[in-house]
Amino acid sequence: MNRLSRAFGLAVLLLAQVLVGCGKKATNSSTPSGDPNPANSGGPGGGSGEARGQLPPRDPAKDAAAAKQREAQTKQYAQAEATLADAIRKRKPGGATKDGVVGVLSLSGKDGLYAQSAVLSPDGSKVAVALMDLKQSGSKERVYYIKDLLSDLEVCRFKAGFSMSMAFSPDGSLFALAVEKQAVTLWDTATGQQKQSIPIAQIPWGTVFTPDGSGVIVCLQGTPTLFDVITGKQVRTYGKSDFWTPTLSPDGSLLATSISRSKDYGVALWNAATGDLITELKPKGAFTNPTKLQFSPDGATLRYQPTTSDAKFSSWDLKSDAPKDYVKAEKASTFSLSPDGRLAFAQSSSPDMIQVIDVATGAQKTTKSFAAGIGSLSFFPGGTLLGTFENANFTVWDLSVLHPNAK
Repeated sequence: MNRLSRAFGLAVLLLAQVLVGCGKKATNSSTPSGDPNPANSGGPGGGSGEARGQLPPRDPAKDAAAAKQREAQTKQYAQAEATLADAIRKRKPGGATKDGVVGVLSLSGKDGLYAQSAVLSPDGSKVAVALMDLKQSGSKERVYYIKDLLSDLEVCRFKAGFSMSMAFSPDGSLFALAVEKQAVTLWDTATGQQKQSIPIAQIPWGTVFTPDGSGVIVCLQGTPTLFDVITGKQVRTYGKSDFWTPTLSPDGSLLATSISRSKDYGVALWNAATGDLITELKPKGAFTNPTKLQFSPDGATLRYQPTTSDAKFSSWDLKSDAPKDYVKAEKASTFSLSPDGRLAFAQSSSPDMIQVIDVATGAQKTTKSFAAGIGSLSFFPGGTLLGTFENANFTVWDLSVLHPNAK
């Protein structure tokens, strides 16, 4: 009987320890406010809340190797851009100007179709163009074509629905179109053939491929969703309903999204491989839904535009959770950073001026714009050219002339 009592007592003790351990785990996994959903908590850097997870570990050796690879690749891109600039100047001898314009390329079709938007490929060799028939402005169908910049020839074309969410794959072989409440379609940029169609029932806003090209993330009604490129199947989602502007770090380990809730804005950082929320950044002061997010080449820093009304970028050191002002321009309707973050490009419509800022020194150079309003702009990967889309044209700029330190 004593033996039975002791065994029973030991079992009760073990059960109590297990229950206490479970209680501790439950307490540690909840938010300070008691909200079990980490996405509803605040973030660091002067806002409310705290980090909810750890950054993926970094390998210094891999980081060093990646830096060398980026440097070598940038040099190759720069050489290709020099060849491209020479070709454009020869084709358009009157297009180059002392203000830094290499040439102006018309993107509208010869069949009366008007170029509505353009996207530069990651290697800077081609652009994807969306054409609209002005005689049927109410039509939701568009003609898309791929243009090779070096030869100035059309590679292929295809028809699809109107999309404001488009992206090239990292190697430029695929082009993604997300059409509202229809499908995410993937197209072969060499042949114009459709390679994949993924049905969707939501409004898409923001599309980005994973660095290895195996997946594509589309923000569907505020829910960033990862799809497998080959199978078209959904792999995972990141949060629900409140997250926009998906942006991946260069190594694909981190996903940054803007946060847009009722009177609650900020930036969210996710583990891209697991879908877990790492943290949210909600700085004090003026802050609206940031539409521009950009990782530094090494992935250690996230740059973002706190408000759409101010021509300003802030910088967030992901290790220290310390956001700070990065660069600011005066009265800019369009404001973007070069991939390495060293140059900022601002364009104002009143008056029509282009401003290039050296972020490190604050030096600025301003030139008159010949187009009232730039629809989009893209820095070429070699860092020597800039492409802007305006009035159905694609203008190529020489950054060596636009640079504030240029003589």
